[in-house]
Amino acid sequence: MSIYVSGDIIYAIKRTSNGKLELVTFPLTLECEPTDHDLRQHFNYSGSLSDQYASDIPYEPLNTPYSRNLFNATRHLRRTALAFQKTSDRVMSENDIVAISHRRGGWKIFTWNYNEDISFEVYSNFGYGSCSELLTRFFYKGFKLTPYSHYVKYRFANFSQLIHSTYNYRLEYSEWRRLMTDTLVFYNAVCDNQENEVFRWVRSHLNQMMDGLNKLLTQSSYYFQRPNGSSECVSGDELEEIKAEKIGGAVEFVDNIKNLPYQINPQEYINTLFSILDRYYLHAIEKEKALKEYITNLEQQVARLSKQPVLSIYDRLHKRHYYKDNWHLNSKKIEMLRYLLHLHQRLNKPFSKTEITDGIKQIPCLLEERDKVRSELFGKKRLLESIQEAIQKINQFKEGQHIL
Repeated sequence: MSIYVSGDIIYAIKRTSNGKLELVTFPLTLECEPTDHDLRQHFNYSGSLSDQYASDIPYEPLNTPYSRNLFNATRHLRRTALAFQKTSDRVMSENDIVAISHRRGGWKIFTWNYNEDISFEVYSNFGYGSCSELLTRFFYKGFKLTPYSHYVKYRFANFSQLIHSTYNYRLEYSEWRRLMTDTLVFYNAVCDNQENEVFRWVRSHLNQMMDGLNKLLTQSSYYFQRPNGSSECVSGDELEEIKAEKIGGAVEFVDNIKNLPYQINPQEYINTLFSILDRYYLHAIEKEKALKEYITNLEQQVARLSKQPVLSIYDRLHKRHYYKDNWHLNSKKIEMLRYLLHLHQRLNKPFSKTEITDGIKQIPCLLEERDKVRSELFGKKRLLESIQEAIQKINQFKEGQHIL
């Protein structure tokens, strides 16, 4: 009689006797209660898909009190890992399985062939902290499907990420169900409508990408979706910077789109993208000119503030004494004041203690005003760099395409 082990279940895609594919699940079971010898072995089992140093369960020799205590602490996890291994082997041997979930640590690549035309590559890297991931690539007759719409749907999506995978999944074991459901939905849609479904899928993503780029160019605010499902609205300089990155970076998609099957009519999307690039280029040139003038004005404001007598003296003394002599501590304020008085007496400056004290009181307000201008100056310079980089990308692209 089988022993059921609580915890995970096995997700799998099974080919039935009539050739249909269906998503099935299997509980973890053991034929008998394992011995300590059974549980001491090494298991290629990642107890956590996302935690660092969780890619496997090492062999435990039990030859010291420490190792025995460690073994007892991990006994339940080892029992689950053994049940996972045994159940997976049994499921594979007793069924026509074309896809199955796993918890193997480190880089693993699997190819799931649903039929001669449709296949999926599954990439996983479990138990390696920030390097962990789970993703898929969809293929139809060797042609990889790219979710182009994600470029304008997610704020930090870029060209290299999109061509790397079709879908990314959260690092939770239950995501295997969603991953397999996605592959089955696509498989069934293509089987029902053949190539039309593939081309409809790609065109839909391209249409959304072009529409998103156009909205980025023309609207004063834009909503991006977060991976957790919520959304964020960006506007102002932040939107201008993203606009430069997204539209300027879109030139990287040109060759990729050109190589799409002719049934998708890739030239239509290339022409749309060229139009967006041309319109943005004119906008960027005007924005660059206005920003340069504005930055010059801000730099002049900083210079004027820095030339204020009180602030000028403060800057020189700050550089020389502020941290070296601990003037940043409240307990050192009197010492700083005494130093300034002695300095002015030595230089025969007609400043009284009251005048120096009043001057010191002005410093925080002047510093706050200057810091505010400097902060705005930093943001404007960063925006200018982003726009200039976008202009350069578009110019280089046009030179390469001989369309200048």
